[in-house]
Amino acid sequence: MSQRELGSVLFAAVGVFIAATRIPEFAIQLSVLNSSESDRAILISALVGTLLTGVLGVLLLLYRNVLARRLFSSSPSVPSSARQYQAVALSLLGVYFIVSGLAGPIVAYGQIQPSSAALLLLGLVLFFGARGLGNLWFILRFAGRSRGERAVQQGDEADRP
Repeated sequence: MSQRELGSVLFAAVGVFIAATRIPEFAIQLSVLNSSESDRAILISALVGTLLTGVLGVLLLLYRNVLARRLFSSSPSVPSSARQYQAVALSLLGVYFIVSGLAGPIVAYGQIQPSSAALLLLGLVLFFGARGLGNLWFILRFAGRSRGERAVQQGDEADRP
């Protein structure tokens, strides 16, 4: 399995998770909207955010191969180092946070919602800085160890299934 294939499978999994978790949320919000006479603008805003998130999850599923082709190398094997796995995982986690940040309206009634903006910013940092964060994690993890100890530790991790 190549990095692209792994990335494609993981994008599909994230897309299905995002879309599937929004189905019951959408149904609940729709029933509350129909049965409640409270502030309909807030309820409609939440409903649109949930619908947008579900659609983005489906789009991740549909365009998983395109995204994987653009993001991951065409090397013939699965990533061999922990740093490469971390970069893939952090990129996917970034996608999840970006979609979650887009779910809630970032600007509502002329004010920025800090929670949505923070999720969006965190997602962008994770997505675009995944390799750097993987390298930082490696540096922090092995700080103070000699090169020989790091090589032995890396060799042990590479041999694990």
